Amino acid sequence: MTATQSFAVTIFPSKLAKTQERRQMALVQLADLIRDTRAPNKDDLPWLKLARFGTLMSDKGCLRHDNNVIALSGVVVDYDGEKCAIEDAAERLDKAGVEALLYTTASHTETAPRWRVVCRFSTELTPRDHYAMVARLNGLLNGILAEESFTLSQAYYFGSTNGHPPQTIHVHGTQYLDQADVLDEVAIGKANGNGADHRANIKPEASIEDIREALELLPNPVPSWPPNANWTHWNNTVAMPIWRACGGSTDGFVAFEKWSAKSPKYQASVTHERWAHFFKSPPNKATFGGIIHLVRDAIGDPKWLPSSRRRHIELQPTPPADHTPRATEQPLEKPWPVLNDAALHGLAGDVVALILPQTESDKAAILLQFLAAFGSNIGHNAYFRIEATRHYPNLFVCLVGASAKARKGTSWRRVRQLFETREWSKNCIAGGTSTGEGLIYRVRDPVRELKTINKKTGEQKMMIVDHGVDDKRLLVVEEELARPLRAMRRSENTLSSVWRAAWDGSDLELMTKNSPYRATAPHISVVAHITDDEIAAEMDDLSLANGYANRFLFGLIRRSKLLPHGGNIKEDAIAEIADKVEQVIRANLTRGRVKWDAVAYRMWEREYRDNLSIERQKLLGSITHRAEAQTIRLALIYALLDQSALIGEAHLKAALAVWNFCEASARYIFGNKIGDPLADSILTILRAAGETGKSRTDIWQSLPSHNIPGSRIDAALTKLDKLGLVTSTLVKTTRRPATVWLAVA
Repeated sequence: MTATQSFAVTIFPSKLAKTQERRQMALVQLADLIRDTRAPNKDDLPWLKLARFGTLMSDKGCLRHDNNVIALSGVVVDYDGEKCAIEDAAERLDKAGVEALLYTTASHTETAPRWRVVCRFSTELTPRDHYAMVARLNGLLNGILAEESFTLSQAYYFGSTNGHPPQTIHVHGTQYLDQADVLDEVAIGKANGNGADHRANIKPEASIEDIREALELLPNPVPSWPPNANWTHWNNTVAMPIWRACGGSTDGFVAFEKWSAKSPKYQASVTHERWAHFFKSPPNKATFGGIIHLVRDAIGDPKWLPSSRRRHIELQPTPPADHTPRATEQPLEKPWPVLNDAALHGLAGDVVALILPQTESDKAAILLQFLAAFGSNIGHNAYFRIEATRHYPNLFVCLVGASAKARKGTSWRRVRQLFETREWSKNCIAGGTSTGEGLIYRVRDPVRELKTINKKTGEQKMMIVDHGVDDKRLLVVEEELARPLRAMRRSENTLSSVWRAAWDGSDLELMTKNSPYRATAPHISVVAHITDDEIAAEMDDLSLANGYANRFLFGLIRRSKLLPHGGNIKEDAIAEIADKVEQVIRANLTRGRVKWDAVAYRMWEREYRDNLSIERQKLLGSITHRAEAQTIRLALIYALLDQSALIGEAHLKAALAVWNFCEASARYIFGNKIGDPLADSILTILRAAGETGKSRTDIWQSLPSHNIPGSRIDAALTKLDKLGLVTSTLVKTTRRPATVWLAVA
């Protein structure tokens, strides 16, 4: 990193921005320019922006507007609060190691400081990244930045009007702002909450390598276009799907502009204008699949795919051409989830080691239920904090296995033995929940009502009519989870929403006339059992996708061994380890906040970035959406089991081992589901249609119900296309080209 590396800067002669000057400058050169610029008054000073703009004029002839921003080389933010000194801001940036240039404005005085911060990026970013980068700076500076700093096209004047050059401070950091991912933990957005506005968070559908490869092969004009092809064909069949495929990235625009320039009709200004327009109004139907079919038609290869997708297909095992399956031959089974031994750390591993040899239960079932029960015992006495959110050691565990064969109930009874001498075991375990009101009642606060104490005078007094529950810990054990799942389907049932709030640790209350109960600071954990058949039949798509299911850690379990006469754990061995558990629980009753140690802190950064935050596709993405929070809670419990106030490397490794097992279980159980009944139906229809495919009208006619609006069909097709399960192509007809949808093999 050096202050002499150049980056793109756009200079506007005035705030009217009728013209622009593009420069490549280093940070030291920009500092010199700011100090050397003079003007009689502020309105005559030039403006700067760390961005590249197109040539699209606004209605007033201005080049500086959101739709004309092509790419960002950095950000400039403004402080006009007149309280924080520029030196204090520089100190904060220096401590964070962020490269920056600070300069005072023409309105700055010693008693009323006003200044700006310039931060360049390590590489050009897309306009949609602007808000997040400004939020990083705003959080680092304690939320003091002016709101206009969040405006994408906002530029700022520079220089002086009083003959005194602005004060500049160069912070020599160790990283650029876009590399300081840790600042996302303290980021503060715009005060009114209107952050990303129309620049939607579009996820790329294809790699830049695939996009470049396709555009290299695609002629311009496209052979399938009619002889009188115009701007509409270029926009609808190539510009829109390419923008969607790359998410509006700078690299995508460079590849698209290179392809557009092949045409004699190419106009740079029009190309820039359309690309910028898509940020305001993203195309929602065009897909990269359309580009693939254009290439196939152009090169005469109906099976062409980009190289990366061909490699993916080549990795799939293909049976020999002459292979005929025998009647007794079984299809290959999905790999069964395996629990890594790293999960058996510390006291939890000791518990599993004691119980497992003397039971037919699965070791994952023993471990998960022990972690949930231990965390329930700790209650709100220990927590890990992320920003303003406290994560307590309460877990929702769901064991999935064949009825009566997976030994789910057996494993729970073995775990409960370790806590039988505690009051918690007698007072804080319940089951049979069917309503949200019933769950709140189990951890309710005292209920007070206004009572008449003197009928003659009418004197009234607020009196306690229900003393409530003092101990807010509750472990809900549902050995037949199918029952509450069926209850949740009733239109007025509130159980799903209350369970979701309970996992979050929120206060529980229902705003209904007939429900006077509320629960403050509840600590609710869940151990649930269900068969593989029941979870497919009873957990509907709403439960899977609305955040209810992703609060559970799913564990796929099976019988570990055959013990015709059962196991026989010596009672003194059970008593000995139960005493250890009791001692550990008591040691943590005043634990308070738990933090990372230095090694785990860095390890967490890597895992968060490279593993836990990666977006999963299909319904699995909804089920595993809380990967980060679940892992934090597991690591917290492992630290508490070691009686530690710091989460260490071993604790995080154990937590990741548990999470990886639960994710693999969820993939095994839900991996092939989409989570949208209409999308599932459409995919079935298209698979049955084979290579012929179906038009949107044909799909509608094939659906069981014809009362489905076209907008829902379009949304389902878009979802399937994003998941790579279907693709579309334009087919010539006697009238106009028709879009035909096909299932991807």
